[in-house]
Amino acid sequence: MIRSLRQALVRLATGAVLVAVAVLLCLGAFGWFTVALYLVLKRELDPPLAALLTGLAVVAVAGLLAGIARFSTRKRGHLGRRGAAGVAAAADIRDGAPGGDELAASLGRASAQLIGSHGKSAAFSAFVAGFVVGAKPGLRRNLGRQFLNIFR
Repeated sequence: MIRSLRQALVRLATGAVLVAVAVLLCLGAFGWFTVALYLVLKRELDPPLAALLTGLAVVAVAGLLAGIARFSTRKRGHLGRRGAAGVAAAADIRDGAPGGDELAASLGRASAQLIGSHGKSAAFSAFVAGFVVGAKPGLRRNLGRQFLNIFR
């Protein structure tokens, strides 16, 4: 069980690193596209006007992305389309399994209920915790060691 959990964590970490690299590459590409747009506009227009139009294009792209994010994350109830009944039904599938699966199912139901009723504070807490762990390398190392000691 510990070995499969460790393998799942390695797969999750690998996927997270790959997503982070992809995001950085996309940001770099967007920067180069912005420079290219400026250079093309600078041939036909005065440089300040070309810079203004390039900046407006970047703001338009940011506004479009913000609109898409707002649309895709709008509140559809506490737990999305499936709601609490869908989460409970998914957790009930695991109820008959022996061992740790019952504990996992009950923890999943309790977590879904708690996050559903305190979504904003849960998201804010996760953001703050991620920021603190990311900003403090010593804390990150210490937490990593403690986490690995659990599986040894």
